[in-house]
Amino acid sequence: MAESPVRITKAANLSIVAYPEDFVAPDLIVNDTRIPGVFVVDSPVYADNRGTFEEFLSHERLIQAGLPAFTVAQINVTTNTRGATRGIHSEGWQKWASPLLGNFDIVVLDMRPEEKTLGQFVLVHTVPGRAVYIPPGCGHGYQAQTEGGVYAFTASRAWTPQALQDFVNPFAQDLQIPWRTPLSEAVLLNRELLAPDFQEWLGRIATS
Repeated sequence: MAESPVRITKAANLSIVAYPEDFVAPDLIVNDTRIPGVFVVDSPVYADNRGTFEEFLSHERLIQAGLPAFTVAQINVTTNTRGATRGIHSEGWQKWASPLLGNFDIVVLDMRPEEKTLGQFVLVHTVPGRAVYIPPGCGHGYQAQTEGGVYAFTASRAWTPQALQDFVNPFAQDLQIPWRTPLSEAVLLNRELLAPDFQEWLGRIATS
């Protein structure tokens, strides 16, 4: 299998703009990635003297932008120390992921055996106003670059202890994901550290 190409999408061009009196939500800006079905989606964050406003998710605007519609069955929110690294987890449902506060790296790893991009990943540098749509079967992980960062992701099915999940080590040697916080400074659980590298995971599913 070819080496996993790196696609880094930076969030430097996003900005907070003044909240207009005649507010009408603009169209979403949808960016394709090298992985089929994975999209990076930009929408504005508005500010006034009360604080900020962001439309986190709108089914109608997703459909208008040509993205797949899905039912939100569960919403998960995490608070994170700087360097906190979670994932990479793959389930059989859709996800919509974005920071609510702070700066994050999001990685999406193609773990779908039927896809030509199996083993490739996209790394997205993101802040509030930049979301990632993740299709079923793709692995999802993220890392906080801000102390106290808040991150949210929706799922089209509710998680249960019986849910089938696949895990790959976020610092897998055979992926070499260029997280902005290295392993020596990262904060993660033993289950992430003990998760298999990608090729080991691939061998397991081939024999299962």
